[in-house]
Amino acid sequence: MVPWRAVVRRHFPVIGWLPRYNLHKLKGDVIAGVTVASTVLPQSLSYASGIALLPPQYGLYTAFIGGFFYFLMGTAKDIELGPCAVMSLLVGSLLAVPRYANTAAGTAQCMAEWDDMSFCTDCITKGYCTPPILAITTSLVAGLIQFTLGLFRLGFLVDLISHPVISGFTAGAAVTIVMEQIKSLLGLKNVRRNFLPAATDTIKTIGETKKYDLCLGLFSLAFLLALRWAKKRADAKLREPGLQARERHVANVMWWLGTMRNVITIIITGLIAYGVAHGSDPQCASAATVKACTLSLTGAMPGGLIPLSVPSFAHRTFVEVLPAAVIMASISLLETVAIGQSFARKHNYVVEPTQEFLALGVANIAGGFFSAFPVTASFSRTAINAASGVQTQVGLIVTSFVVLIAVATLSSLFYYIPAAALGAIIIVAVLDLINFQIVSAIWKMKRWDVIPWAATFLTVLFASVEIGILVGLVVSFLPALYHNLRPRAALLGMHRTHGTFQPIELPPVRPGLPSGKISFNLIWAYVCDVWADVISIYAPEHGPPNMEVVELAELKIVRMGGSLSFLSVNFALSQLQELVMGEIATLKPRPYYDLNRSMKPVPPHAVAIDCSKVDNIDFTAGEALALIVQRGAAAGVHVYLVAVSPDVQQVLAHTSIGRHAVFVATLAEAAAQAKELPAARTSIASSETAPLVGGGSGSEESETHADDDRRPLVLFDTFDGSFVTYGKQKRGS
Repeated sequence: MVPWRAVVRRHFPVIGWLPRYNLHKLKGDVIAGVTVASTVLPQSLSYASGIALLPPQYGLYTAFIGGFFYFLMGTAKDIELGPCAVMSLLVGSLLAVPRYANTAAGTAQCMAEWDDMSFCTDCITKGYCTPPILAITTSLVAGLIQFTLGLFRLGFLVDLISHPVISGFTAGAAVTIVMEQIKSLLGLKNVRRNFLPAATDTIKTIGETKKYDLCLGLFSLAFLLALRWAKKRADAKLREPGLQARERHVANVMWWLGTMRNVITIIITGLIAYGVAHGSDPQCASAATVKACTLSLTGAMPGGLIPLSVPSFAHRTFVEVLPAAVIMASISLLETVAIGQSFARKHNYVVEPTQEFLALGVANIAGGFFSAFPVTASFSRTAINAASGVQTQVGLIVTSFVVLIAVATLSSLFYYIPAAALGAIIIVAVLDLINFQIVSAIWKMKRWDVIPWAATFLTVLFASVEIGILVGLVVSFLPALYHNLRPRAALLGMHRTHGTFQPIELPPVRPGLPSGKISFNLIWAYVCDVWADVISIYAPEHGPPNMEVVELAELKIVRMGGSLSFLSVNFALSQLQELVMGEIATLKPRPYYDLNRSMKPVPPHAVAIDCSKVDNIDFTAGEALALIVQRGAAAGVHVYLVAVSPDVQQVLAHTSIGRHAVFVATLAEAAAQAKELPAARTSIASSETAPLVGGGSGSEESETHADDDRRPLVLFDTFDGSFVTYGKQKRGS
């Protein structure tokens, strides 16, 4: 039994490293925590108000709560938890669903259900309700899902989402976010969500552009991109060897300016907005008339400490948020573990995925009681955290305290933050998520995987983010399922030089794809190549013969392609028959009443079935394989089962296969035993022969096998998966 102290230490890693904490580590954590806070403050305001359809303070609440619990339970020192663009988009998609009519009756119904007049008023002005209680409850449900996966070690379920699907989903979400934020740069209102509706509404309302918003938006965008470029140049410069002190100092200054570009942009544009509010347009200075301001501002925010919240435990609310919570929990886990492991490899420490599930689950559960929406790791802020010299998870605590101080003391200053500046911050933040170069890498490695990437990306753009992830799952899962249900077997021979056993066919070779500028011929060549991949699923391509491999005369060797189950056994055994019996197996099976079945193959002397890739077999497959071996042995075919795993042997031990086949450890052992077998096979019926099935005298076959006129013919019955023995007539009969 595991001692309780070990359990506590395993689930609360802080107990292990906190006693060794010192002032040197504190210095690095404080610098990193403050630096990350300068990024997370403006991003949190932007993500909440611009993407998640929540008041901006909820972004700050989310940035505050995640770090405290990850500090206690997390295993990655570089991770920075908080709101991110993709998670905010999923929250916004959940909240943007119209729920109440744009009437007084609709407001009354909203008040009866939510008892929150400020958000029910939004139902009248916006046409949809965005009650934070849904986002808060989603955080609780997503956290419960993540904690359950970690508690029962079910993290492998998240692996069902492939990397191309995640990449396509992220790119599609990023493009959607950019499209939705154009309205903030232009100062437009009443623009719907998702890519196509947002593009359509933006074009329709382009004439309502506010000039102050446009100028501030373009200025913010250009300023942010310039500092982003400067930071990348500084990064490259600092990695150069032999850098002089002056050059290093300049590069460090540019790096810090680029890192703090969001705060600098907020300060500059906030001062400009303050000047407009107290100069040319006094309407901007009053919360009552701010909507009539020529400049779109963030508006008033409540100050003080972060309020406690109580998630909704109503059955209706849980049903409504559950689908979104499942998607958010999965995406959050994938991103957090992937980012944590990436930086752990770089800085030489270990991340425990199961513990990350628990830490992230507890953080999101706590967020449900501290007015937060679901959190996940942010790659950009994690990179800043690591580059700033963070030493431990204390950096998260420092960031959380800075956010808490900002919420308590600076809320009145957030009033003057322009919405256009927040939109520009979002656009620049998600640019790194749009990575089309990965499509080329996927194509070179596995062309078929481009299809789930494209399906996910396009569905996110033209349907919704929820449908996009589901379509990507289906498209990526079906080929994987098909290949598991259709394991490909191979006929083996002996290599002339090495003496090893290898397939007698080389992989199929296709002509190289053209390169150069995009043209119709280039696109058509790629389309044809993808179509060849699709066709190969149903009609596998045969490669050229391997001239270095010789098929053994005394032994047919077949390597099974994978595990056998009731789903794949018929296909696998059909392949076995095709490879063993040769050309006759390629013919389509004929009905039993068709007597024109004159082609008759000669069964092999001995067959070795290489089971080295068969690590699992069920009852149906075990019975079918035993029946095949039994009838093959009855027809005089010596059967060897090679490299059978202990688990498979345990299943086959309960069948009759042990009486009709020989278990050997290696193919070389099977080949050696096959050489010692007598040349003539024993007939299944020593003297009795059955009438020949099929028309004709059989003269052609007799001329080929003159000495075997009385030997029985063994055919594989493709209808019930068994060997059937037919007698052979004498020549001229």
